[in-house]
Amino acid sequence: SSLRVVTTNFDDHLASAAAGEDLAIADKWIGPALPIGDDFEGLVHLHGSVTRHPRELVLTDQDFGRAYLTAAWATRFLLPMSQRFTVVFMGYTHDDPIMRYLALGLPSGTPRFVLTSADSAHDVKWQRLGVQPVAYPVSGHDHGALVRALEAWDVRARMGQIEHSARIQEIVSAGTAITPVDRDYLIERLSCSEGAADFAKATASESTELKLEWLSWLESFAGFKQLFEPYASPEAAAIPA
Repeated sequence: SSLRVVTTNFDDHLASAAAGEDLAIADKWIGPALPIGDDFEGLVHLHGSVTRHPRELVLTDQDFGRAYLTAAWATRFLLPMSQRFTVVFMGYTHDDPIMRYLALGLPSGTPRFVLTSADSAHDVKWQRLGVQPVAYPVSGHDHGALVRALEAWDVRARMGQIEHSARIQEIVSAGTAITPVDRDYLIERLSCSEGAADFAKATASESTELKLEWLSWLESFAGFKQLFEPYASPEAAAIPA
């Protein structure tokens, strides 16, 4: 899938890190010269970059006013971006007044998430802003759990059909006492025909006792029950959490 990263940082570390990992960046955009928000790829430096003239940096209140209100080039980029793509905030408090109003002005149901510490996840501001917090544990100032989560996300995003089949077989063979992570993974895979076929193949090779355990596990989900409705016979059904 295409890389799309938007940063308010001025440094060039993201591009350097990508080059170090041989990751191709389709393009690099630096405000105020930004792409069309709902049709872009690459790395976007929303508030400018140290690689460009200092006058292009968004630092002061006046700079924010121009970027988001008067010239409004940042707003013209962010609005269509938020409406077209699922946005995941990371390391962003969303406390800037202009960004709060921008978030409140987005249509209801616009998919936005924030990766944040378990303590911050309970902040009422996220619900008010329409942002879904995804919590991770923090020990002191150690945010290592976030790094591990991103690494796992990367592995998941790269999985092909063979890897998915093997993962489902591994989960099924271990029984129904599964972790929340494996539960969410199975639910997501059962919503597509390939995943449902892998699950059926995996359970077919198990004992009758284990098959019955998985059947009981499936019966608790409305999506499974819908498969037996007379008016529809989809190959797979979305199973809500």
